[in-house]
Amino acid sequence: MSAGTDLHEMLADRLMGRAASTLETMGVGHEAIARACLLVAVAAMARGESIEAGRVMLENVLAGYNASMGTDEARH
Repeated sequence: MSAGTDLHEMLADRLMGRAASTLETMGVGHEAIARACLLVAVAAMARGESIEAGRVMLENVLAGYNASMGTDEARH
């Protein structure tokens, strides 16, 4: 991979992490999901992915959030 590709991957990974942390701190209200959607869309563009790939990426972020919430609820 080229340095530019590596930089795009690093940016996309950071944006995906930011989308996940947005949901963790704000919950899954409309504003949080809108922010997460925007972050994931930019991450998909940074990777040169399609809109469909961005949708799958968002589903993965939401699934991770839901899994972590289930884990947190089981602890309480």
